[in-house]
Amino acid sequence: MPPAQTHAGQTIRQARAVVKPVLANPYATPWPTLPNHLQNGVMAALPQLVPDSVAEYHTDRARCSQAAKRARRKVKRGMDVDAPSDEAPSDEAPSDEVPGKEPPKDDNVPSRPEILDHLVLGLNETIRALETAISSLRLRMTLLAEGRDPASARFLPTEPGATPEPDAAGITYLLIPHTSVSPLALIDPLPTYCATYNTLLRQAYSLPNVKKGALGDAIRIVPLGKREPELALAAGLRRITSIGVRASHPAVGVLERLLQAALPPPRHSMTLPWPTTALAVHTGKDGQKETEPAGEAGKKAEGRAEGPSHPPIAYAPLHIKAIHTSAPADPGARKAQRLAEVRAKRVEKKANRFAARKEMERKVRSELSGKFVGAGKGRASRRAAKAAKAEGRAKGADKMVVA
Repeated sequence: MPPAQTHAGQTIRQARAVVKPVLANPYATPWPTLPNHLQNGVMAALPQLVPDSVAEYHTDRARCSQAAKRARRKVKRGMDVDAPSDEAPSDEAPSDEVPGKEPPKDDNVPSRPEILDHLVLGLNETIRALETAISSLRLRMTLLAEGRDPASARFLPTEPGATPEPDAAGITYLLIPHTSVSPLALIDPLPTYCATYNTLLRQAYSLPNVKKGALGDAIRIVPLGKREPELALAAGLRRITSIGVRASHPAVGVLERLLQAALPPPRHSMTLPWPTTALAVHTGKDGQKETEPAGEAGKKAEGRAEGPSHPPIAYAPLHIKAIHTSAPADPGARKAQRLAEVRAKRVEKKANRFAARKEMERKVRSELSGKFVGAGKGRASRRAAKAAKAEGRAKGADKMVVA
């Protein structure tokens, strides 16, 4: 196996800097920025958003969980000790008063505070809540775009007409200490989720039969830098990545007064595909209507029973990013040098094969000539032996005749 090819310093330095254009991802959503004084204001309002009962509940629940684990371990050790006993089985039913057979029940289990119904704690719960909100909004947009009532619409004629359960209030603010999370890729999907929901919400409000505020408010991301210890202390947890505040929270007005005008919600700059149950593709042309007289337009509106039309589609502007990389300083010369090296190796390999074949032919020729020479000498010696043996027999016969 030939040795690995190595490059000298001069070869490595023979390169030039180049810039390659690539298309930017239209769905990439940057993290919002928030001034430091507003972050301090949010942290000052944190006791109103996450009261002390939340931290006490999590602390007491952890304590009860540890006590239950210790009790289960004691019961398991007691059962292991009683297992090798050689006592005869009894026909009587086992008594519940035998010590060590059941873990003691803890009557001090904390009750869940009601404020947790208005909060979403943790990364997994936040992502699950955002995905549920996006799916529910797409379903409502499908029904509204087709002119059906989301509260009473049925997809199948055989589907029962039961009243659906009311959904939980949506998240309006996400408190995220984004610079405290390592790696940052754990929370990178959160801005994209929020931008997708806000974009769909803006498209839904553009429909003519949807009132402002009927589908809820947009989701705003509140970046809090390296304030994860304070958030975890307020929630009574060791670590926490995000805290979601729902629209039904009693103290959500504090964040609205503080951040409504200073923190815009993230959105995509393009129109997302319209969810629909039909096989038609919306291109945005049906939203651009021609002007008609008021009388004719009123008559058509009265006689039309179709669903509302979609608004026009907005396309994202074209963004081209530049990637700075390196390329060979003289690609033509390097290519010619590489071709010359390949040809020289090919000629050298052919010469080596020719020399090896000549050497093999010489060895075979020498072996064959030696074999023939050895074969001739053996035949002559055998003939001489036979002649000497015959001569010896003749001499012996003459001696017998004379005697």
